[in-house]
Amino acid sequence: QTDIPADLNLSNIDADTYQYLKLHFDLTDSSYNTTQPMELRSVNFDYQTLPDAYFVRDDLNFEQDSLLQGFPVTMNFQSRNYGELSADSLRLDFYLNGLDTIIYSSAINIPPDSISDEVTYVIETNRLLFENEIRVLGNQKKREYFYFNNLIDNQFFVARDSVRPQFNITFDGVEIIDGDIVSSQPEVVITLEDESPLAIDTSYFTLVHTFDKSTKILRFANPDVNFAYTPYPESRAIVTWTPELEDGDHILEVLAKDASGNFFDSTSSRNKFSVFTENDITDIYNYPNPFKDETHFTFLLKGTEKPNEINIKIYTIAGRLIWDYNVPPSELITNFNKIRWNGRDQDGDEISNGVYFYKVIAKFPDKTKTITQKLAKVK
Repeated sequence: QTDIPADLNLSNIDADTYQYLKLHFDLTDSSYNTTQPMELRSVNFDYQTLPDAYFVRDDLNFEQDSLLQGFPVTMNFQSRNYGELSADSLRLDFYLNGLDTIIYSSAINIPPDSISDEVTYVIETNRLLFENEIRVLGNQKKREYFYFNNLIDNQFFVARDSVRPQFNITFDGVEIIDGDIVSSQPEVVITLEDESPLAIDTSYFTLVHTFDKSTKILRFANPDVNFAYTPYPESRAIVTWTPELEDGDHILEVLAKDASGNFFDSTSSRNKFSVFTENDITDIYNYPNPFKDETHFTFLLKGTEKPNEINIKIYTIAGRLIWDYNVPPSELITNFNKIRWNGRDQDGDEISNGVYFYKVIAKFPDKTKTITQKLAKVK
């Protein structure tokens, strides 16, 4: 070729198809001049450089690489560009436990020979356990020098909660024992407290009620069963049962566990109790009797309604009233009650040894019942 131009444009060559360029020169002097031979003084190539995004393991890290299930883990990631051209369209795909589940994607720009801004993402661990792997894969529309360095991974560990939750059950605000008396319309409150951030829902409770040889599971769709939950850090689930019970013996059995499958005990909570719908006061005693310094008046309250008033009066053998006490209704429960007496009269003086009478008067909405019995003071 004669009259070779100063510039030869190669832009029509597709760099993705022809990734390498090989040049070959054949120089011929058609003048056959031997005194002044040909001389190739210089060849210059003007070309555009490429970016080169690459990842290193330390650039993918977790604020906590070991944590309890239910606590979120924060992932931080930075990418580097070793090339002389900006990586302005780098797409980052974050995969969890395999290359088939993308949990997050981001597009970033990395100037030449620099490190990108930090990419942060919060990973929920409610459904994760033990070893977990995050992989980051980078792709950009532009060609770059190398592709093998666009993949990195790192691991974090999620521990399972193994601590039992705390359980409590009350009937009208009181813990009962087998055989206790309960009102026919009690408020039964079942509480489950847990230190895990995993939420507790109704699926973790089973309530079984047995009466008159009939057993049924209490459904949360029933209007007399209510569920409430307070989230972590005061994780607390409260089940409230407000039934209308018939006279007779009942059993309530409760199975409860937290979201990690930890039961509050190796067995269920099983409460046996009795219900009396007729308002009454029974089993009235004072203990000890005889007494030395003080004694307690005990009795059972039954029925759907508590007394409006209970009055305890103590008399001498001659019939003189020496002590009169009205029990506050707030201190009364449908079940066993105990009222203390310090053995002193209304003026605060210690009573003499001897036999006395005491009278218990219970005023219910529908009737009044009075019981009179003896007590003795000895030294």
